[in-house]
Amino acid sequence: MSDQAPIYPHQYASIPGIEYRVIDEFEPQDKKRCISCQTNDIVVVKLPFNFHFKGTEQQPEGWLYCTNLRTEETGYIYAEYVEYVQTNMPRPAVRTILPPVPEDDGDGTVPPVI
Repeated sequence: MSDQAPIYPHQYASIPGIEYRVIDEFEPQDKKRCISCQTNDIVVVKLPFNFHFKGTEQQPEGWLYCTNLRTEETGYIYAEYVEYVQTNMPRPAVRTILPPVPEDDGDGTVPPVI
């Protein structure tokens, strides 16, 4: 992994997925299914995977289906063009504490939750 920082502020840390930095410009032949990327772009492979992921998070192989955070385009990029940055795990859902269930007063109505 290189010591270079992304060329834009990192604003997507809450996206559950694996972040990769593009290490070389990628200009695909298949522009319908693949995305263009510039050196130092950050791409995120969202979790859970919606494609057959090969290799490991740190050493992916083959094609990655990801989102380019600079352009917001989604599509495939070849794994040889990226290096691992970090994995953002899904944050647990915020649980809302509801008031206790009211006792039945006999008329079958339940007061609304405020």
